Amino acid sequence: MNPAIPHTSAILSRLLLLATLCSTAAAAPKPITDAHRILFIGDSITYGGEYVEFVETWLRTAHPESRAEIINVGLPSETASGLSEDGHAGGTFPRPDVHERLDRVLAKIHPDLVFACYGMNDGIYFPYAEARAAKFQDGIRRLHDKVTATGARIVHVTSAPFDPKPLGGRTLPAGRDAYPQPFEGYDGVLAQYSEWLLTRKHDGWEVIDLHGPMTRFLAEARQSNPNFLLAGDGVHPSSQGHWLMAREILRFLGAEDSITRAPTTEALLQSHPQSGAVLQLVQARQRMLKDSWLTETGHQRPGMGKGKPLADAQIEAAAIESKLRPLIDHPFPGKRSSWFGFDRYDFEVDGRPVLVVLPKREAPGRPWVWHGEFFGHKPNPDIALLGRGFHVVYMSVPDMLGCPKAVAHWNALYLELTTRFHFAPKAALVGLSRGGLYCYNWATANPDKVACLYGDAPVCDFRSWPGGKGKGPGSAGDWKLILDRYGFSSEAEALAYKGNPVDSLAPLAAAKVPLLHVYGDADEVVPWDENTGVIAERYRKLGGDITLIAKPGVKHHPHGLDDSTPIVNFILAHAGTPARDTGPHDAAGRPLIRKLGTVDVDLVETTPVVFGGRLLRFEWVRDSYWNNQRKTNYFRFVDHETGEAGEPFADGHEFGSAYVHDGTMIVTGTSGRDRVNVFTSRDLKHWESWPAIAGGRYGIFNTSMTRAGGEFVLMFEIDKPVEEAGAAFTARFTKSRDLHTWTLTPPECNYAKDRYTAPHCLRWLDGWFYDFYLEARDGYEMRVVRSRDLAHWTPSPLNPVLKASPEDRQIANPKLTEAQRRRVADAVDKNNSDIDFCDWQGRLMITYSWGNQLGVEHLAEAVYDGSEAQFLRAWFPE
Repeated sequence: MNPAIPHTSAILSRLLLLATLCSTAAAAPKPITDAHRILFIGDSITYGGEYVEFVETWLRTAHPESRAEIINVGLPSETASGLSEDGHAGGTFPRPDVHERLDRVLAKIHPDLVFACYGMNDGIYFPYAEARAAKFQDGIRRLHDKVTATGARIVHVTSAPFDPKPLGGRTLPAGRDAYPQPFEGYDGVLAQYSEWLLTRKHDGWEVIDLHGPMTRFLAEARQSNPNFLLAGDGVHPSSQGHWLMAREILRFLGAEDSITRAPTTEALLQSHPQSGAVLQLVQARQRMLKDSWLTETGHQRPGMGKGKPLADAQIEAAAIESKLRPLIDHPFPGKRSSWFGFDRYDFEVDGRPVLVVLPKREAPGRPWVWHGEFFGHKPNPDIALLGRGFHVVYMSVPDMLGCPKAVAHWNALYLELTTRFHFAPKAALVGLSRGGLYCYNWATANPDKVACLYGDAPVCDFRSWPGGKGKGPGSAGDWKLILDRYGFSSEAEALAYKGNPVDSLAPLAAAKVPLLHVYGDADEVVPWDENTGVIAERYRKLGGDITLIAKPGVKHHPHGLDDSTPIVNFILAHAGTPARDTGPHDAAGRPLIRKLGTVDVDLVETTPVVFGGRLLRFEWVRDSYWNNQRKTNYFRFVDHETGEAGEPFADGHEFGSAYVHDGTMIVTGTSGRDRVNVFTSRDLKHWESWPAIAGGRYGIFNTSMTRAGGEFVLMFEIDKPVEEAGAAFTARFTKSRDLHTWTLTPPECNYAKDRYTAPHCLRWLDGWFYDFYLEARDGYEMRVVRSRDLAHWTPSPLNPVLKASPEDRQIANPKLTEAQRRRVADAVDKNNSDIDFCDWQGRLMITYSWGNQLGVEHLAEAVYDGSEAQFLRAWFPE
């Protein structure tokens, strides 16, 4: 054993010492919300900056009242010790010394608070030596004194650990005079530097320990995975390593336990409904500004980018800030929470509880949906409308049954929402069951304030329910409420009342308010012919417009529709805005795709489809899939709602996709990597199969089918022959009218032979073919092109469609095991691929895969809160 490398017991003793120092002298969490400028200074790890971005994202979402500007001036190779090894950077330049630039940085930035992270470079990757340690200590003291002399507060941060494992044999043992490669026990040097820095707490310094917690995390992770890494080169932490750095800083700043215990960014991304979007904007701002600030303050390290002139960069940063602020400012009073991923605010108006759910990006004019009762029951229409930019509103006035006092409460809420919060002057009303009394009674009193009214098995005559004076049994308790809340002196007075919705339709007809009723024609509680039927007959006689959707054989329950698209489209058509047909867009004008997170591991090539009134996910189960008991490739369908898997089929097939036409499920799949077979079924149990592309000519991978006019068009991915594929991988096409006889398109029909353009998803709309494909750009990202003839293609000016981002690692399936969650947290994320999608419940359901593009990919879901047609058109704005 090399005596220069600490024994395990020595490492544990040192960790115990560090833990003791942290626990006995730890400072209380320090508020930073009053800081004006926060400066991060350090070496290349700080310049990399992910931990800074995570800290800023937390600060902005947890403390939206803060207006602190966070500036990163980390400089690669830099030290606080002033030391540099011979031959550093191949002898081209010595390591920069922070003291050469520190005065200029402090004078130009004027920070209130400084986080300083040094140590990794200060021992110059040599064994421990007292002289070098003294240089480090002197440099840190000088740094501390200069910052505090300006009146600013400084927080020192110990270095991340050095890990020799990923370097293999490219380290050197103790006892050498020179170290052209790092000393194998260099992390022991960093541990001693960290110990010294932690002892400064006794002098009143503020110090955050990163080295100890990260070292412990690494040791624990390696117990289950000996090859686990936090730094691919032993020095620069991965995204997870940066998160662990940020986590300790956030612990110091008083972040909640759910954040400071989390091993990945998942908790941060789920701590606020807009955290993912905030992180992306923070990243854009930080990465654009740091080179500008380094140039502005000056330094002596060659090879750095100059960035934009600072004045120009700050203008661009202000534009980013204008997009960021609306995501985090509290637009409503009261308690904020999350409802299906959307911001929800609970507060009071007129002494009654009110809730408002906010869209991610509101539609022009602030359109809104107002529920009479039972908010949250059958939420699919609301979720779809939130995605289209609507707000959703509910006021709790239970047991009032639409009485005049309830109408008065609603009047107060309407006034508050339209004056203080500038909601649209007309609301879309939703009356489910007894909620019909609320909606109709308020609407007839305020017909000029109603855009449309959707009733779901609505009560339209209280004599029918709860009175029970017709076919239904009524409700004795609620009938007593009617008598009390409406102020009737007797039942006879209630029965003679002429203010029920069925009797008060004239104002709505005069205002031309459109109505939609969905009802079960076997409703035993609220008989449809005593309520909806009377409304329909009388409204039409008054010249009013009403649409009826009957559910044959259905009783009062279940409410809603299996596919709520007709409900969504009705409200969009009458309460939306002229921009409603364009679908939702992000701040940059791109179609707004909301990533929901990972649902399974080891899955690629999935297709969401609607079949038999159910949303299903077609899956190619690879032979390496974690739960593949068949030990071969095969296909299956999984019910999206229940998670139940159907019967497997197509053993041995790969790279499948699914398409539904005229009640038939059509599946294509690759066999032997050189042929494609077609499978069809009308029940997902009995399958017919035949060849579409014979073997021997092509090397074939992905497949995807669409229908163009009267033809089926199959796109398939090839890597040979080279005269047709060019640079692998390339899309080729074949057509058929009957799924049996297939005709290849001419060889010039492809996309594209000059570079990697792996195809995944083919669609056709308005005479255009759309190819969603994977391209090697900044990792691997999904892009889209379109063509009228499959030969001449135009790329979208809004590309990319999808690319790797922190939201990929969110967990969208609570059934994932801890081991699977760990795999997700540890996975390399450099691609978004295998996109496919379908319309469902008024939205576009999207599946895609992410991973390392080398065979380890995980399945994730996303949603576009618009239709497929809107999605396709939006990528090619006129």
